[in-house]
Amino acid sequence: MPDQFSLSQLCQLIQKTIEKDFSQTYWVVAEIAELRVAQAGHCYMELVEKTGQQLTSKIRANIWAYTYRNVNGWFRQLTGSNLSAGMKILANVSVQYHPLYGISLNVNDIDPQFTLGDRERRKQEVIKTLKEEGIFDMNHSLILPSVVQRIALISSPTAAGYGDFMEHLINNPYGYYFEVSLFPSLMQGEKAQDSLVQTLYDIYDRVEEFDAVAVIRGGGAQTDFECFDSYQVAAHVAQFPLPVLAGIGHERDSSITDMVSCRSLKTPTAVADMLLNLFLSYESSVSACFDQLVKLSKLAFKQQEISLQQDMRKLFGAALGKLNSRKLWLNVRQQQLKMLAMSEWKKENKLLNDQAGSVKTAAGKVIQSFRDSLVGMEKMLELLDPKKVLERGYSITTVNGKSAEHWEQELAKGEAVIRSVSKCMELEGELKNVKTRKESWMKK
Repeated sequence: MPDQFSLSQLCQLIQKTIEKDFSQTYWVVAEIAELRVAQAGHCYMELVEKTGQQLTSKIRANIWAYTYRNVNGWFRQLTGSNLSAGMKILANVSVQYHPLYGISLNVNDIDPQFTLGDRERRKQEVIKTLKEEGIFDMNHSLILPSVVQRIALISSPTAAGYGDFMEHLINNPYGYYFEVSLFPSLMQGEKAQDSLVQTLYDIYDRVEEFDAVAVIRGGGAQTDFECFDSYQVAAHVAQFPLPVLAGIGHERDSSITDMVSCRSLKTPTAVADMLLNLFLSYESSVSACFDQLVKLSKLAFKQQEISLQQDMRKLFGAALGKLNSRKLWLNVRQQQLKMLAMSEWKKENKLLNDQAGSVKTAAGKVIQSFRDSLVGMEKMLELLDPKKVLERGYSITTVNGKSAEHWEQELAKGEAVIRSVSKCMELEGELKNVKTRKESWMKK
């Protein structure tokens, strides 16, 4: 029969063997897969080792309360954060075996410098990859607009940094207007990387609405910024088509996101200050341009005024010369017209005089003819003068005291009357008319 052991005997044998063969301590490199701090202050962890993404080893580890307080305090002082899952550590451990709980490691100490160095190594690997892919400087080389007013803001809405940024930017003393659209995102923790990448995709869908992207968060432990050192976040920021402004509150070091961003500032308030300074600088340049424009305009106006005065003097001189020339020409023309008018007047006057002589001669002949006719008529009328007619034996017949022109109808029928026609009386009137006309013509 072979030797027989109870389970407890075997476990005790294993325990004694381990305590004998693993009596010393060991420095072990491992990754913290899980970490839990009990109410009593003990820390319980699960340490693992991976090859790529393949898990190759796993073991439980404990840090008893009195050790955990010292180890974690020192680790936090150097790294800025507490021990947490996902960290790669260099731990001083001792191997122990318990018949009930099995094999585990007791952590005696942890080297913070190793964790920092490992983080820096991974960071350098990401930087090298980004440079090899040619995308490291893509966003950094984008030209930031002279004035950034439409801002896509990536932040946690409950973060103090978000409130500081909005207060500083929106309530600025200059009255500058900014249009800020908040895109909420996780800013630390295991899910922060995926959340940040998705937020960048959300902004990309509305990229034409913005001038730039601002990524802000307040201060925190150094390990809280690991998402900003990840390849995925850095690669998306580096290739984003809008300038990215990073203000993630990392005072001691620059994350890879800081390096690949168009502009990197230490705090959210510093980002707000930069945006205000862009406005101030632009306003200052516009004011300077305006002042220069006013100065140049005044100089141009002065030069034009001098030029106009010179042109006016030249124009006045030319106009005066032209006026004098025209005045002289008008005087000559006036004299010519005067002489021409005088000549024409003389010609017309001579013509009028000649015509007046002709008219006068013709009128004289006509008057003389009328005179001769009147003289003849006067002589004839004198011969017909009633007195001379009576002297020649004629008589004037009356009836009842009336002349012959009145008694014709008073004569009785059959009464024999010798009419002495009253021709003489008519001739007497005609004679008077002739005399009147003669006197009138004689006056002429």
